[in-house]
Formats: sequence, C-alpha cells, structure tokens
Amino acid sequence: MKEDDVVEQTESMESNEELEIEKEAREYSQAYITELISAAKEYLPKSVWEHIHRKAVPKAGGKASGKSRRDAAAAVTPSNEGVNEGVNEGVNQPPEVEAQLQEARTQKADQEDTCEVAKQKCESMKAKAAKSSEPSKDKEATEKADVDIEPFVGSRSKLTFVAASPGVIESVRKAALVGPTGRLFNSEYLEPLGLTRDDIAILYLVPKLLKSEDGKIREPTPAEIDEYAPWFSDQWNAVLDKADTASREATSVALGHTVKKSLSKLIDITLPHPNSLGTKRTNQELVRKMGQLKGMLKDRQTGQL
Repeated sequence: MKEDDVVEQTESMESNEELEIEKEAREYSQAYITELISAAKEYLPKSVWEHIHRKAVPKAGGKASGKSRRDAAAAVTPSNEGVNEGVNEGVNQPPEVEAQLQEARTQKADQEDTCEVAKQKCESMKAKAAKSSEPSKDKEATEKADVDIEPFVGSRSKLTFVAASPGVIESVRKAALVGPTGRLFNSEYLEPLGLTRDDIAILYLVPKLLKSEDGKIREPTPAEIDEYAPWFSDQWNAVLDKADTASREATSVALGHTVKKSLSKLIDITLPHPNSLGTKRTNQELVRKMGQLKGMLKDRQTGQL
C-alpha cells in the first residue's frame, strides 16, 4: 500500500472518530438539557418556566422545534407548591420572575386566610346551634326548684301580695297565708280594702319552709332568693297573664322589707308582714300604709294611675 493511501486512510479514520465524538457530545448535551428542563417544569409555575425556557434553551443547544416544545410542555404539569416550597430560595431570580413568585405567594396566603375565616364562622354557627338546642339554665332551674307552695291566683285578681317564704302551717297545707296568719291577713288587710281572696294573688320569693340550725323559722338568704329567682320570674309572669287585664300593672304589695329589698322595681308599696303585727309601731305603720294603698286602688279604678 502506498504511503499516501495510508495517510488518507488514517485521516479518514480520525475524521470518523471526531464525528462520533461530536455526535455523542451533542446527544449528551441534548439529554442533559432535556433533564434540566423537565426538572424545572416539575417545580416552577408555568409562567416562570416559560420565561426561563425562552432564555435558556437557545443558549444551551439552539432552538428547539415546535413539536419538542409542545411535547416537553405536556410532559409535566406545573405545580404551585414550588412557589412556597423553597425552589427559588437562595437563588437570585430576575425581577419579573420574583414578582410573579411573590404574587403567587400572596394569592395562596389570601386563600388560606379565607379558609380560616370560613372555618371559624362554621365553628361559631355549630356552637350557636348546639346552644339553642339545649334547655336554658333558667328553665332547668325552674323545673328542678324544690317547691312547697304554688302561687295562689284569685279569679278576679287585681292585687298581688308577695311574701318572703311560708310558715309551717302553709308548708303543711300547701297553701299561701292560711291558719292564724291567714285569718289575720283577711281581717286586717283584705276586709279594710273591701276585697276577698278572689281579688288577689299571693306569691313567695322562696316557696319553701326554711329553718335555722336551732329549728326556728327564718327568712331566705340572698343566695336562696337568687337560686329561686328563675322560678319566681316564671310565676310572676304567669300571675300577670291570669290577672285582670285592666289592672295588670296596678298593685304589687310587698309583705315585709326582705321582699321590698329584693323586688324594689316591681313593688308599688310595702306593708308589714301579718306575723310582725302586735307592736304599736308596726300597727301604726300598717294603718298609714293601708291608707296609701286605698288611695292607689281608688286612683286605679278611676283611671288616674
């Protein structure tokens, strides 16, 4: 073989080897670029990825064909998680990319705030519904009240007497102002007014017999009055509903200062309790107050009160 033929063959082999190396380099470069693009598309929003793709692809390996771009875009669905998962942490992004990332973060934060507000409203509505379905504390207290005597309401009730608590005879008979106390009440309170029991109603602040440690009858304490307040309120309203419509707001009489102190806004006048009569001072007070009560009833009848 001639020397020129050997040189030509050698040069041909070297040329083919260089072509193979160049081909492998192009394939490797294209594969590497494709891998980078796929990784970027997996974490970046579509708008951010498109911006980087336009900048990076021509510099790395020339223009990609339209079909290649469409295939690459369809290969991976962009995720908003990358916005807040730190994909761009520690990397200086172009201003327009950073603005888009910040906008995406703001939108997601707004959505989370809206969801939290909706959740709180839902919990509040559930709590209100549960509360409305439960019986009220006042109703429970009324139903559980330990009662010795129910209120008395006459058929023509136009005058309401309120006492603090019943005595022994009242508690045993389950009736208001009976026995010696009741007879005194009829003769000293009702007859001077020209009334009978049909014309009145009688309630107790605490409708239960109360005794001290030594066995003596006592008046209710403020705590006991508060305990029976829901019961009394219900009974008071029931008495007004049954009373004479024309005189519902007329005359509420407290028998004793304990009632006056507890029901100051509901009471029109205070009289001594029948059991306290007997002293000169108490009897004089009763006479004076009965005169005032007669005047109130007279004004009520003439429509001046």
